[in-house]
Amino acid sequence: MRRLVAVAWIAGCAGGVTPAPPARPLPVPAPVPDADRVPFSPDARVAELAVLRDALRDDYAHLETKRAQWGVDLDALFARYAPRIRGAGTWVAYEAVMVAFVAELHDGHVQWRRKRGAGETRRRIARLPLDTRFVGEQLIVTDVWSGAERAGLQRGDRIVALDGTSIEERLGELERLRSWARLDAARHDFAEEWVVSRVATQGEVMARRLTRERTDGTYETLAVVPDTTPRPGARPPRIELTWRGRAAVLAVHDLTGHLRDTQQLATDAAAAAFASPHGLVIDLRDDEGGFEDAALAIASRFTDRPVIGGSTRVKLSAAARAQQPAWRELPEDPAKPGWSTVQPLQAPAGAPRAYPAPIAVVIDTGCRSSCESLALLLRAIGARLYGERTGGAGGAPITIELPSSKAHVGIPARASFDTAGTPIEGVGVAPDESVAPTRAELAAGRDVALERAL
Repeated sequence: MRRLVAVAWIAGCAGGVTPAPPARPLPVPAPVPDADRVPFSPDARVAELAVLRDALRDDYAHLETKRAQWGVDLDALFARYAPRIRGAGTWVAYEAVMVAFVAELHDGHVQWRRKRGAGETRRRIARLPLDTRFVGEQLIVTDVWSGAERAGLQRGDRIVALDGTSIEERLGELERLRSWARLDAARHDFAEEWVVSRVATQGEVMARRLTRERTDGTYETLAVVPDTTPRPGARPPRIELTWRGRAAVLAVHDLTGHLRDTQQLATDAAAAAFASPHGLVIDLRDDEGGFEDAALAIASRFTDRPVIGGSTRVKLSAAARAQQPAWRELPEDPAKPGWSTVQPLQAPAGAPRAYPAPIAVVIDTGCRSSCESLALLLRAIGARLYGERTGGAGGAPITIELPSSKAHVGIPARASFDTAGTPIEGVGVAPDESVAPTRAELAAGRDVALERAL
């Protein structure tokens, strides 16, 4: 509409008479509730940003890597964001600036979080009931349920727009607002997150207009109502052993939870796999990590000798030593002041004998942090890796609290490297054999990476 108005005004000027531009009423902004206003001064907001800058300089293990990979300069970032944070008088604006600042580091582990106040506007999650993934430049539907299924959406459909905005535009917006170590990780996360939005706690959830390209090349726009309830079906266990024919498939969905529970689950799964050793596939896809000790526990159950998958270094700041007891006694490297000496990423022997059949591991861009450590350790045991390069996101964050907002920021204090000394952050772990599905394979419901691993 704005473009049509502008064209009409220019056409009037071409006739020799200069008309006045059409009058437009100025929008009246809605009043901001007091609970949504930032309760501290502009100077305090700038000071808080300075605290975050200094903490990153002191504690952040990937700063040198980010400078080399992305040209990150903390002082230049502070100079650019200080005027923006000074003018951020509402919590929405303040959070947008702080999240944008940490996103400049291209590190998903540098996370800014704040508890909402009791009187602040509440929202809930609404999710379009479908799954997608990228095949090249195309966003392809891999599963549908609920309202998406009723609307007629099918596996293999290509999603080209949501509410009239193209997928390319939405991906570009998300890349600017969020941080990823690798651009492939941005695309992977977008395929999972574009379906999610926040809506008012009260009120009706409106249908979204979803434009698809069918597998026959025709286009159609469908009205799909988002879900505000959890996805149907039980959440899978963190570690799950199943069988495909005679081969065992061990899915490691996440490495969080109590270490003792992880150790027991790994012990039980290994015992079952060793009892019928006709080949083992370990599926690490979409495992965003958790605890490094959990990765060591799983890898150790399949080796009868200690194995080294890489190495780590810790940024030995006062905050890091205070928050991580295991780091307090780490010796400082005299050749690299402020850093620990190189520590091996090592899994101890935990199996009575070597696993007597081949081991294949399936990885993707969703495998990150301690999941990447597990992939390196399994490769050191002798496993072969299939699928896609991992996300390239090292973890072990410590937490700082900002003085005025009381927001918490996670800052990774440990850097990980493979056996060649290449940083995992921003690089990831490459598969031994790359496997990616086609659109037709997704439409048929095939899992080609798992098939190849089997």
